[in-house]
Parts: sequence; structure tokens; C-alpha cells
Amino acid sequence: MKVFKFMKSLMLLKGRKGMEHPRAIIYTIFVVILLIFNIVMMVGFLDNVEIFSTYRLHNLRHNNLAARVIYTTDCFASSETYIYDGVQGSYVKPGVLNINRITKSRFRDCVQPSRMDYDVSVRIIDGKEILKGCNKDWERKSRYLVLIDSGGVLEEGVVTVCSNYKGE
Repeated sequence: MKVFKFMKSLMLLKGRKGMEHPRAIIYTIFVVILLIFNIVMMVGFLDNVEIFSTYRLHNLRHNNLAARVIYTTDCFASSETYIYDGVQGSYVKPGVLNINRITKSRFRDCVQPSRMDYDVSVRIIDGKEILKGCNKDWERKSRYLVLIDSGGVLEEGVVTVCSNYKGE
């Protein structure tokens, strides 16, 4: 019975002209106007906000330089060859430096020219300095603990990588 009354009321509304639910339409228009007003206010506020971002690429270059010195065979890292199923290969021992590779000329050859002034020093923790460097005031100095392979004997050592940024 109630269903028939509802259907009759829908049929009666078909032919009517005008608004069926004025309260809902007014509420929707009010919410849309408030939303647009808030968006305009936020855009106006964010337009005046200045974001300062300085990319310190010289720090990234310094870290790349230090990683290259310690972890590649082009610089000081030690490597070892192996044979497995008749195939010969080699692998890098990360953090293990070959004492025969630690020279100033090898350091200059392995490091690509950049906008940085850089230097490196390597010493064994007992105090023996293998490669002298980093003897002046540097903008950035990083020390890394490594193992130094001197003919099969591993000794603890410290690599100090120093750099100054020259500017763009």
C-alpha cells in the first residue's frame, strides 16, 4: 500500500515545474561557494610563500669521492680473483685497501676532475702514515675506518678525505 502511494507521488511530481527539494539545492550551492572561497584563499596565501631550497651538491660530490676511494679498484680498494666452474672472475673487497695501490698519483688518476679541491690521507691506526695529505684547513673532512692489506696481513687504518668547494 505504501509503495503505491510513493509511486503516485512520483507520477504527480513528473509534471510539476520548479524545484522539488529547494532546501537541498540551497545547501549544496552554499557548500560549493564556501569551497571555492577556501580554495581562492589558500591559493592567495600559498602564492606569497617563498620556498628556499639550496642544493648542496658539493656534499654529494664529497661523499661520492670518499666512496670511490674506498670501494673501487681504480683507487685503493683491494680485489681478488677466483675460478669457478672453469670461469675466472674477480671481486672487490669493499673497505679493504691494498697498500701497494695507495699512492698520490693513483689517487689523482682515479678521481675525476670536479669543482672541488680535494685531498686524501691514509694511516694505520698504530700511527704509521702511508699517504700524507689533508694538512691544511678544509671545509669538509671525513674519516673512514678501513682494513689495509699489506701482503696478506690486515691492519686497521683510517682514510681521511678532505675537500673544499670551489663554486659553480
